[in-house]
Amino acid sequence: MPPIPSITGPIPAASRESIGSRPKTRVARQIPIQSGWIDWSVTSLREAIESHELGMFQQSSALVDWLGRDDRVDATLGTRVRAVQGLPFRLDPSEESERPDLARALAERAKKLWPRMAPRSLQAEILRWTALTGFAVAQILWDTSDGQWVPTLEWWHPQHLSWRWDLGRLQAVTLDGIEIITPGDGQWVVFAPHGLYRGWMRGGVRSLAILALLRQYALRDWGRASEMYGMGVRLGYLPPNCDPGDEDRFLSQLVNLGAESVLLLQKGDDEAASFDFDIKALAGTFNGELFERLGQRCDLGITLQLLGQNLTSEVQEGSLAAARVHGDVRQDYLEADVAGQQADWREQVLRPWAAYNFGAAPEDVPVPVWDVEPPEDKDSASKTLVQVSQALTTLAQLPGLGPSVDLVQLAERFNLPLLPGAKPDLTPPAAAIPGPAPALGLAALAQGSPPDPAARWVEQLAEGAAAEGASALRPLLDAVLGAVRGASSHEDAQRRLQALAAGEAPEAFAAVLQRALLSAHLAGRLAVREAPGGA
Repeated sequence: MPPIPSITGPIPAASRESIGSRPKTRVARQIPIQSGWIDWSVTSLREAIESHELGMFQQSSALVDWLGRDDRVDATLGTRVRAVQGLPFRLDPSEESERPDLARALAERAKKLWPRMAPRSLQAEILRWTALTGFAVAQILWDTSDGQWVPTLEWWHPQHLSWRWDLGRLQAVTLDGIEIITPGDGQWVVFAPHGLYRGWMRGGVRSLAILALLRQYALRDWGRASEMYGMGVRLGYLPPNCDPGDEDRFLSQLVNLGAESVLLLQKGDDEAASFDFDIKALAGTFNGELFERLGQRCDLGITLQLLGQNLTSEVQEGSLAAARVHGDVRQDYLEADVAGQQADWREQVLRPWAAYNFGAAPEDVPVPVWDVEPPEDKDSASKTLVQVSQALTTLAQLPGLGPSVDLVQLAERFNLPLLPGAKPDLTPPAAAIPGPAPALGLAALAQGSPPDPAARWVEQLAEGAAAEGASALRPLLDAVLGAVRGASSHEDAQRRLQALAAGEAPEAFAAVLQRALLSAHLAGRLAVREAPGGA
């Protein structure tokens, strides 16, 4: 393997045109972030969403911070983020490179530096904000402490970001002035899985905010109603013309009665001149179903928006398939998150790193890969293997039919490992099935519920029967096939085939008849399974 070029080597023209000859050493400084400065209501929430849609993100970014206070939003968003971070990750050499040795060396070098380039905390912030605002921005800070240009990313809160409609770019208000953000220029990285222009319209904050606000209202009102029905209404009695200071003191004690163990009451000469209180229970029975249903509806909307489907905790099925479909992020959501991350990390981070340090062309840049292939359902696979084994056992009992099954192809179809040079054979022993045993074997397969993979062997059965009858049984086979194809029902096929039996050898006709009936039966079951709504 040739050595990687020195970091002082020339930059190829293809890379130099878009990212410059060397990284920018000037660093933009963020303005401190303010959060919690808005008391959210329906009106202020709508104003924030409208500003977001116009490309101004100050209020909507504060709204995203507020969404983190909702336990449902925070937990569900965490599920989506961890779903990506939990995937197997690797850096592959570029298959587009004309210098494969260089591509492999770059991949190995990038693998060692990846924890510095993309720490997990940074990846989590990027995934979180791309899901909620539709984009995320980071500034590259180039670390040269070990003699090479190593990109480390600083995530930027979008509170001071906005869209410049005249330039078609994002801009940042920094401590040093206005900064126009150019993605992939060696200083700025914009993660925009839905595209840079108006990609923010796909941000989840637009639909999640009202659900979270309604959920908070439902929980608040539910708690208030529970308190009223649980503790009753406190009634305070004041003597006429009481001192205002005494009145305020009495009211404060009454309000804090749940936390205070002592309530000081002044007694006058008679009852009318004394302070007093009473607790009156509300009439009727408290029913929190309305609040619960509203909260559940908001929970479902939040989950569907972020994960695409329901949570594992609300699914009754116990199989791995159900857990994968309902418990984690829906597969297409996961694939979309990964696809956006892969493209942006490669084009805007790894590409300038490879060009600045090693003079690599864009096609030499390593490819970050998150493996989104869903895990195998081993329980389902084991059941399928049992069914295949049972079907092969039945087929092996049929004289002449076993050898027509391609076991190598079948093993590959179900990922069954074969020893090198192994040539499995289904040919049964000569004396294994005396007398009418073939009919019993066929009847057991044709009349019962055939194994699930049997439908896939219908064409192979027909081809095997046709091949065996190509010599002596060719005329009889053609007649049998014509009778089966022209039959309107299973009984009609039997009558037509029985009519052909006259003058034929009973043994030969019985073998062909059995295979024909079996093929017709399995073909019918296959048609039912492939029809819309078939099982």
